[in-house]
Amino acid sequence: MKFESVIMTTDSDESERVRDLLRTVLLPGSQRNIVAAGFVKDIEVEDTRVTVHFVPNTRNRAMVEQMEADIRDTLGNEERFGQVDVRRHQPFADTGALSTGGMTPPLADTGRSSASARCDTSSGWVPPCPHICHR
Repeated sequence: MKFESVIMTTDSDESERVRDLLRTVLLPGSQRNIVAAGFVKDIEVEDTRVTVHFVPNTRNRAMVEQMEADIRDTLGNEERFGQVDVRRHQPFADTGALSTGGMTPPLADTGRSSASARCDTSSGWVPPCPHICHR
C-alpha cells in the first residue's frame, strides 16, 4: 500500500496545535521528538476527532507501540478531542515488514549520528532519508 498525503482538516491552526502537542512525544530513549524525526506525516481534525498519520522509521515494535501510546495519551489529555486515532503507514505498517530483516535500521535504532550513517539499499527497499545514496 502506498501512502498518499491527505489532509482533511480545514483549520490549519488546529492541526498546527496538534503538531505542537506531538512535539512533546519523544522517541523512546531519545531527546528527539516524533515530529522532528519526520514520523508524523499528516494530521486530520474533524470536530472532536483527531487522526494522526504515523510513519515510524524503526523496526523496533516496542518503540513503535510506545510512541503510539504516547500519541494517544498526549492528545487524549486534551478536552477538545473525544476520539484519537493513530494510523500507522508504510514502511512499517502491520504487514510483516517488521520481521523481514532486509531493511537497514534507522538511526533511532542504532544510536549512530547522521554524519556516520550509511544506507544499505541492497534489499531493494529505500528508507525515507536525505542521504546521497537515495537520490
